[in-house]
Amino acid sequence: MVLAVLGALYFSLTSVGEKPAPVGVAVVPTSNAVAVEDKVQDKVQDKVQDKVQDKVQDKVQDKVHVAGQGIAVPSPKAVAAAPRVVEALPVAAAKKRAGNDVAGASNALPAAMGSKPQDGGKAQQKEAVPTMGRFADSGSLAIEKTDAVGTPRERAESEYRKALAAVNQGRIGDAVSGLRASLRQDVVHVAARQLLVKLLLEAQQRDDAMAILHEGVKVLPAQSNWAMTLARMQVERGDLPAAAQTLEHSMSAGAASADYQGFSGHVLYRLGRHREAADHYAIATRIAPADGRWWLGLGLAYDAEGRSNEARQALQQAKACGNLGPELTAVVEQRLR
Repeated sequence: MVLAVLGALYFSLTSVGEKPAPVGVAVVPTSNAVAVEDKVQDKVQDKVQDKVQDKVQDKVQDKVHVAGQGIAVPSPKAVAAAPRVVEALPVAAAKKRAGNDVAGASNALPAAMGSKPQDGGKAQQKEAVPTMGRFADSGSLAIEKTDAVGTPRERAESEYRKALAAVNQGRIGDAVSGLRASLRQDVVHVAARQLLVKLLLEAQQRDDAMAILHEGVKVLPAQSNWAMTLARMQVERGDLPAAAQTLEHSMSAGAASADYQGFSGHVLYRLGRHREAADHYAIATRIAPADGRWWLGLGLAYDAEGRSNEARQALQQAKACGNLGPELTAVVEQRLR
């Protein structure tokens, strides 16, 4: 009877709000232009046969859009008039020149366009450096486009915001999937985990909610509210040892919370660990001395230890608080007779 009554001391599951973090998406610039400076041209010119030169000139197109930027390469006439720039090379020559090409790329492109490179031909540090593409089967240097991606944190935030939009539109299934995707990118994304737990509990998917909470408490023990929620669900399932372990894992985060200390005392009392229960109840009474629940718990724990005088004093203090409610007040009065 005492245990059933004591259960009324504790409160319902806590919902925790979330604050979306600002989104910042970093885009990795790409360039697909391969240009050659005059020095490199001089080194490789002797190795390029006349027939390759003729073939290259035939393949020059009037316009080529580089990396989707709309940068036009001159027509064959303009290419012929420009300093010696080779549009395509055999695979062997291209591979040999790859390292030197990148170093001079940012200034070679303006030269091919008919303009003078800045800083005396030195590469601009602030300009995007073109990257070497794959070598095509035809033997010429192929253009390769690389998709821009953000950091895992940024991808997680993007998925979280998509999930928020899905919730607002009533697409709960899509929101749950998006929140799971967010946590796969960033396991410590607090807002995504809180919202996911909330949606799962509302959908009565308690096993899934407990799994998400368990993972969250493991990686973020400072989230004492998660630990409290998980421990309550474990108590409801009769798994008191698991509840005690969960609470102990986040004890440092809940050290200043009367609710956390009092609930820990309740779990330990039910496990028969009365001395430890009394210690936690005593802490709770110091944090919130006007709350009769903790005095009642302390009195019951003292009584179980055979400390009758201390138990009576604690019960009297519980009654004096005047906020226990009819049922718990009746328990106190019965114990004081």
